[in-house]
Amino acid sequence: MLSQGNYEKCEREPSSGYLSAIAAVGADVSYIITGVRSIPSKESLSHREAALVDNYRHCAEGD
Repeated sequence: MLSQGNYEKCEREPSSGYLSAIAAVGADVSYIITGVRSIPSKESLSHREAALVDNYRHCAEGD
């Protein structure tokens, strides 16, 4: 994909349509644009995903 290569080499910036399309398949557009990851809302996580995140947050540092 030539356009993707140009984006990665900073030779061209992606259009809003491109960013919208990749967001629709799960890309974190906020991270792509700013370098700061967006925090998913609790409503966007499945029950299993929310449990996994909760377990991770409450585990000991060495685990």
